[in-house]
Amino acid sequence: MHIGDISSLGMTNSFFRDLTQVYTLSKVYKLISSFGLSPEGILELLKDNRSIISGSAALQLMFTGSNVKPFEPKDIDFYVPYYRRNAVIKYFLKHTGFKFIASYRKLPGVPYASQYMHEVIIMESETAIINIIVSSTIDPLAPLFAFHFTAVMNAITAYGIWSAYPSLTLNFQSLINPMRSGDNSALSRARMMICQEKYTKRGFSISVGLHAWKEHVVHECSSYVNCPHTKRHASDEGTLFFPFRSLDLNKGREESKYLRNRGRPIAWRLGGEICQFSGLPDIITEGYVGVDN
Repeated sequence: MHIGDISSLGMTNSFFRDLTQVYTLSKVYKLISSFGLSPEGILELLKDNRSIISGSAALQLMFTGSNVKPFEPKDIDFYVPYYRRNAVIKYFLKHTGFKFIASYRKLPGVPYASQYMHEVIIMESETAIINIIVSSTIDPLAPLFAFHFTAVMNAITAYGIWSAYPSLTLNFQSLINPMRSGDNSALSRARMMICQEKYTKRGFSISVGLHAWKEHVVHECSSYVNCPHTKRHASDEGTLFFPFRSLDLNKGREESKYLRNRGRPIAWRLGGEICQFSGLPDIITEGYVGVDN
């Protein structure tokens, strides 16, 4: 291959990378617009308030092609640090057609009940519903680790798409979260079954452990990035951060700085029963969500 050919190949790779970034951002615009919201305004809201979008909406954005069974999110979930609660609510009341419907604090049995979720606020327009989940910590990522499955531990940020377990999720594999499955109440079991049925229909294989998938069976328990006993943090090598390329090039390229400038990133360990074939004592590790030390 001639040097000119190598140069052309590099330019081609760069071109397709940039094209993919623009395409992904265009999908974000389309998603936000489908709820009657301004994409530019919402991305600015996320940036100014260190907030994210998660749930089914973020999962859908993980798959930029036709490789996932199509589904339309029925609502859109915003995750907000507690100290930005009022600013976010003010934005929706002032700049959108959404009105306040209800607020749920940390009460047994209410939607999204978790120690990492301080409050859930429901707002409604004539055509759509949004949920504002207020984190009990300064990091809006914390509530994601109370989800039933790793497949939905993803986020749309102002600068790109983030995922906690991308190598599992992009292969349609999802672990059941031990931090949620430990609640054996009738209500929790019913919710688990509903969620499992929903994501199975979307093409996901769901398991309580990595032994379900041959490519993950042999691993070092407590250090392998997909192992539920491994302590992880938001910018480690097991996560994915796919940056957007701004459609307005005058705004600069801030996205690559997003995770590097987070200070002490949030850390977590899902915990649960020790992995099969690990050779370790048959013990149970506790789930953990906090800041990286």
